[in-house]
Amino acid sequence: MAGAPIHASHQPPRLTLPETLHLLFILLDSTRLKLQSRILTLLSAPSSSSPIPAVAAASASLRRILSSLSIRQLQSALPTSSSTYRAFCRSHGVAPAIDDLGVDEQGQWNGAVMWVGGKPEPTKQKKVLFYCHGGGYVVAMGRGHFEQVRGVVEEGKGEVVAAVLEYGVAPQTEFPGPLRQAVAALKYLFGLGYRAEDIVLSGDSAGGHLALSILSHLLHPHPAVEVLELPAKGRFPAAVLISPWVSFETTASSFATNAEHDYISDTFIGMWAWTAIPWEIRQKEVMAGRYHNEPAKAPGEWWRGLDRVVGRVEVLVGGKEVFRDDIVDWA
Repeated sequence: MAGAPIHASHQPPRLTLPETLHLLFILLDSTRLKLQSRILTLLSAPSSSSPIPAVAAASASLRRILSSLSIRQLQSALPTSSSTYRAFCRSHGVAPAIDDLGVDEQGQWNGAVMWVGGKPEPTKQKKVLFYCHGGGYVVAMGRGHFEQVRGVVEEGKGEVVAAVLEYGVAPQTEFPGPLRQAVAALKYLFGLGYRAEDIVLSGDSAGGHLALSILSHLLHPHPAVEVLELPAKGRFPAAVLISPWVSFETTASSFATNAEHDYISDTFIGMWAWTAIPWEIRQKEVMAGRYHNEPAKAPGEWWRGLDRVVGRVEVLVGGKEVFRDDIVDWA
């Protein structure tokens, strides 16, 4: 793209007047639907097969918003990942610690590392959770992501910090931009003195997809991304994948059976997938025998040698998620 690189997840686009009015209408209408859903759920008999009322109402409201708004509208309404991080730090009374990784030889932004739990001194190395956020590669990191990461850090009782990746989202950052930025961030951590054994990979949804892409890149270096070598031939102790986006298809049975439970819908997830990694690129990658962005399509031999780069892979998925069947079939 022309011009200087944006050192943030995205540059919020300027909406037209019709886009702005439509955005406001959807947000107001979703508030009404959330309240209505909450009331109806409370009046209904409880069911062991249904989520708790608050979750059901929140899912319905969010599903309505995400299904009705364009990516431009979402990116205009939502702050950048680093802006959300700074607000998160203020709310907890801590100073933000962001390491901008600059640009590569082509002038492309390398992303940034946002520390949760404080950036440790080089002489006081701790275990690191390297976290990649979800959002379909088109939505920046939300407050909930940071709170979730903070919970993990607190459970570590001072022995764990989190290095959260701020990567560029599509369409402003094109494939394989997030993988390139993740590799740059891991190289940065290695440069600080961390070993692979000190770092746990983790991510949710698209972030889980990105964590899998990192593992794929270690096994099969992507030609458009710098090679990542683990120091001293070590390996990551674990990769924790939370509802990883393993397939861009929306034909699994769980997309129908869980449509009313999950906030993710095939109405918008297909559009997000197309924006993040267009179909033509996906086809070209698979035809070339590269499955960095299509884990569900990768043959078994693609993962041969995985135990050399990671100790174990833990996969979590909810029974009421639309991604459930794809994840279960892949795992």
